[in-house]
Amino acid sequence: MYIQNVFNFLKNNINYGRVMRVGFAIVISIIISKLNLDFVEGWTYNARVSLQTPQKISDKIKLISIKQKQTPLLKDLLETLEAIKKQKPDHFVYLADLELLKGNREEKSQFVNFFNENPNFHISTVPQKKTAQKMGHPFNKLRTRELHATSDKYSFAKDNVTRRLILTAFNKENIIQTIASNYTNKSAKSYSGAYKYYDSIQLYFKYLPPKSFSSIAFSDLLSAPEISDLSNKIIFMGADNEYSSTDYIKSPYSKSRTEYTFLELQATLLNTLLSDSGISRSSPWVNNISIFVVALITVFSVFTLKPITGLYILFATFFTFSSVGYLAFNFFGYWIDMAHSFLAIFLCYYFFIPYRLIKENKKSFEYQEHNKMLSKVEELKTNFMRMMSHDLKTPLARIQGLTDVVTSTSDNLLPQQKDALKSISKSSFELTVFIETILDLSRVESNEVKLQLHSKDINAVLTQVIKKCEFLAKEKNISIITEFEPMFSIKVDESLLKQVFTNLIENAIKYSPADSRILVSSEEFNNQMIIQVADQGKGIDEEEQCHIFDKFFRSRDAKNSTTAGSGLGLYLSKYFVELHKGSIQVDSDENKGSTFTVNLPMNL
Repeated sequence: MYIQNVFNFLKNNINYGRVMRVGFAIVISIIISKLNLDFVEGWTYNARVSLQTPQKISDKIKLISIKQKQTPLLKDLLETLEAIKKQKPDHFVYLADLELLKGNREEKSQFVNFFNENPNFHISTVPQKKTAQKMGHPFNKLRTRELHATSDKYSFAKDNVTRRLILTAFNKENIIQTIASNYTNKSAKSYSGAYKYYDSIQLYFKYLPPKSFSSIAFSDLLSAPEISDLSNKIIFMGADNEYSSTDYIKSPYSKSRTEYTFLELQATLLNTLLSDSGISRSSPWVNNISIFVVALITVFSVFTLKPITGLYILFATFFTFSSVGYLAFNFFGYWIDMAHSFLAIFLCYYFFIPYRLIKENKKSFEYQEHNKMLSKVEELKTNFMRMMSHDLKTPLARIQGLTDVVTSTSDNLLPQQKDALKSISKSSFELTVFIETILDLSRVESNEVKLQLHSKDINAVLTQVIKKCEFLAKEKNISIITEFEPMFSIKVDESLLKQVFTNLIENAIKYSPADSRILVSSEEFNNQMIIQVADQGKGIDEEEQCHIFDKFFRSRDAKNSTTAGSGLGLYLSKYFVELHKGSIQVDSDENKGSTFTVNLPMNL
């Protein structure tokens, strides 16, 4: 019993359409999360780096660029190194291509001794070049350190862009990490964004645009060592001559291989460590949640919203997610994967849109067939109503005519017989009025009512209608008082307005108590002709006043009374008045009466 109750609760309260959409989003998210989109993610990384705002640059870092085609002579290099040493820098790193060093044996020995005797002066071999150990004597005695920054050549985006700094490899520190630790007192694994990768600790560093660091040309420094203050600085010296590809890296800023120097890269790496601004990549569960949320929004946009609204939502989702990813990367150093979420938007939209189009086309076809059937039914109904009304009006007219003849010519009728004849005449009259009302409704619904405009005096039309209704008023001893303001004739459809005024005055008579009065007035105001019919009846309930002009509506009091009615009179009156570009409204207070006001334009 309990299980049955739970089943019934779930059956009655679960929206299976929503459950299905959530299920679609989950399935799409799982499939997309398994795809390798590193190349696209590398592109989004490059875009975020290229658009990032200016970053803080350490003022301790200085660059010395060697612009010549060849590495300077050892004699000139030793002279410059001695000059730099006198200015007492904190650290000096020379990015050397040992194969290009030109000098005699004695100069080479002096070069080796200089670096071995000054622990704050470091020499690092350029990647892809021979190490000191392979160069032979005296370079095999040189104390060297390698600078590790790895390009994504065989992993991640595989686009050869350098994005990672190797802080330690096989328990050996990168020279950049060694220098930075003197200022930050941090171990390799404690830097923001540092992560373990096999036997190394790596870090996505914070890129700086090309030419961000101040640079001194080696030739200028050689001729005038005093031109720059290098004391307490961290100095990197290396080549920038556009002749060797190993002096440059591929960066997110440009595809050109000669824009970002290896020299600038080392300064950028050190700047990242000094400011502890490494990039932290989002964890898989954050990426999976992002994919699911984006997929869910896309699925619901496609299935539940109008196409144009859905597109706006998708563009807003794309823009919002891109903005969040950019802001997190730029200001917080947090790298949220975007490629999978973008693919989720694309796939969900283009995968489910055809499905929705098929469903909507099927619905459209069903609606069209349904409308065809309804049109046929409506046509049959209209034809039936016309035939029925026409066939009924003729015998009713005969019945009414014969009862009038019998009543007027027979003096020997008993009172009961006369009452029966009067009842027959009244019923046939009411039935005739009802049939005419149905015919009018049929004409309205088929848009067959067209205005036949003629210049008429509204007061004269009202007088004719009142004269026609006097007999009905006399039966209840009701007085019809008129207050007509003299007015010019206006163009109206006399037949339709007679129906409107007849309905208003007859209703006033029907629902007014005996021995009461009805006021019918007309006046001109603001280029409008205003006709009012006011009674002293019971009035209309405030809640019902907004429905009184609805088709087939009758108030509670009218339904409970013996007065016959179809509920179409006021509906047709409103339609005929609005056909004249006018308006009709009611003002009623319970037990005080009702006032119906018709406004007609003077110039239709």
